[in-house]
Amino acid sequence: MKIQYIFFSLLFLAGIFYGCEEIEDPAEGLQTQDLFVQYAAGLPDSIVVNEGDSLEDYITLQAPISFENDLNATISLTGEAASLADILVAGEDLVEQTSDEVRLTIPFLPANGEDLVTDQTSISIKFLDDGEDDINETVTFILEGATGPDGLSLLGGRGELRKKITFIINNNPKVISSLPDLTLDQGFKMDTILNLGQLFSDPENQDLTYSASIEDDSIASVSVSGDTLFIEEGNYADIKEITVFATDEDGGNVGNTFELTVNNIAPVVLTPFTDLVYNKGFDADTILNVSSYFNDPGKAPLAIKATSKYDSIATTSVSGDTLFITEGKWRGVTEVTVTATDLNDAIIEDLFMITNN
Repeated sequence: MKIQYIFFSLLFLAGIFYGCEEIEDPAEGLQTQDLFVQYAAGLPDSIVVNEGDSLEDYITLQAPISFENDLNATISLTGEAASLADILVAGEDLVEQTSDEVRLTIPFLPANGEDLVTDQTSISIKFLDDGEDDINETVTFILEGATGPDGLSLLGGRGELRKKITFIINNNPKVISSLPDLTLDQGFKMDTILNLGQLFSDPENQDLTYSASIEDDSIASVSVSGDTLFIEEGNYADIKEITVFATDEDGGNVGNTFELTVNNIAPVVLTPFTDLVYNKGFDADTILNVSSYFNDPGKAPLAIKATSKYDSIATTSVSGDTLFITEGKWRGVTEVTVTATDLNDAIIEDLFMITNN
């Protein structure tokens, strides 16, 4: 029994000794030269972008293994557009951008119990409109490499394959003539603006296609066919902006905005109501298609109501497109006012007399 006790005690002490042994650093023993930072994985060697484009978290830098320390990376900028007037680099770990380089940190990420962790960061790029018609300017982002403590040095990508990426910056089309504001009266139905191509030019002489949008299509709808803008009347009168867009073959675009004013024209009486004469006991009568007595230049639906001056002689009401007349208790003459209100609250009215003998 005593021997068994000694045996198990020795096993327990051996377990404690093993458990207290220092765990090997996963980075220890790895070579610290000729390692590379993976760069722009999955991206093409070159890409066409437009002035004004933003590429969010577009380029990723990834260490091959966590060295349990931050790394300092440098990206060189070369090309005609390698200036602060042409590009703006952003990122959570950005240190500095100059006209010829970007410096940033690849932060150490704690392992959270895992043996190996890949440290990484990314940058976003904004391509600015410098106001110049520079044709096909380029900027190349070249990863020079990354450094760390104790002489740690990592190459910038695996050779040329993952070392650089070039952006070809397309100039957006330009507005050479602004569209004048346009004023139309309700009832215009359709209007056109011809030769949109005369309003725009493209620095690279690419073919342009045209489109249009309106701030609110309740006053008009817009469409483009070829280089002609069509404006089709809506139901309301108001002032809204229309923008005509010119888009080049690379997707660069520019807008040309003008104001459309649609003046409201009040409804008019198309056919006057005629006076009506009844004998006592007529009980009720109707006037059908009451909206046909009026006309709205904008062809919008009209709200119609009818009011009798003396309900004791006859009462009136409108439901749908029918005017109802109901006999009152007394003989006599009453005046009926019929009003038509358009969607812009413009009102027209017509009067007729009802005689109940």
